[in-house]
Amino acid sequence: MTVSLSAQFTQRPAQWTAWKDMYVLKGFAPQYHDDGTVYDIWGYDGPEIHLCTIWKDIVPESVIPAYSQGQNDSDKADFEANFKPFANKPITTPVPQLKDGYVTTSGSTSTRIMATTYNEQTTNAQRSVVSSSANDTSAGTGARTIRITYYDQTLAGPFTEDITLNGTGAVNTAGSNICFIERMEVLTVGANGSNVGTLTLKSTTAGGGTDVGSIAVDDNETNWCHHYIGSSKSMKLDNLFATLRGVSGGVITVRRSKPTVANSPEITITPAIRVQPGMQVAQHFDVPVEVDGPARVSMFARSDSASGTLDWNAGIGFYEA
Repeated sequence: MTVSLSAQFTQRPAQWTAWKDMYVLKGFAPQYHDDGTVYDIWGYDGPEIHLCTIWKDIVPESVIPAYSQGQNDSDKADFEANFKPFANKPITTPVPQLKDGYVTTSGSTSTRIMATTYNEQTTNAQRSVVSSSANDTSAGTGARTIRITYYDQTLAGPFTEDITLNGTGAVNTAGSNICFIERMEVLTVGANGSNVGTLTLKSTTAGGGTDVGSIAVDDNETNWCHHYIGSSKSMKLDNLFATLRGVSGGVITVRRSKPTVANSPEITITPAIRVQPGMQVAQHFDVPVEVDGPARVSMFARSDSASGTLDWNAGIGFYEA
């Protein structure tokens, strides 16, 4: 080991495959040192440090056969392609995040705070994106490029992919591991300043299959009040907020589900917060509501019985680590 580590940390050495398992489980930030001969790789997990060594060239005879040259070379290729480009980032405190959306309701049925319909998928696939307007294209007056933020079917991620639109012609994604969609957002626009048509993510390539989700006309983003918590992450829900327009009131709640588990129910994890028309409500939790991944949290609104049409705008504030 060519890096000096403080004695206050418990050191847990492992070969690359086992080290990656701990990385997925703990969610620590990968760090490494290259001395020209080996990669010393580690990750902090509180009072422990998980260590791994990969040789850049020849594995010493003293290490073989416990760790073969072939295995080392395979591990090195994996590290250099999938971890090294993103390693050695600063280890920082969690950053506050916000997700919000809007929806119109009537009656007393619980409704997701989502501006457009989202049909959650369960398996990875290559997808495609298409607009209902020819103006949403690379040199058009509407949306020109968009970003998809997503997780794969195991809730590993998040990953992003940027796509240049082609109007009513479908554009295939490069990624084939797209499953759970966190959000879609417009990155660049023409003179209109926003998407002219509805931008739809399709479940298969070439505009085929079913609609997974969409960005409504002029919205520039999906406006879905949900959040996926990755398989190695933990979310602390800090606050809720909502405004309401209509003739009567209703309540908002947040529910948790496990999308990687078949037939997982949605469980309410917050009190029902009452919202009256024309009022803005903000609920801060002195003790944040903690949700471990893999999971999805979603905000719901429920109108009072016979309350007529209500326009909701609501969201959640949270930290994730």
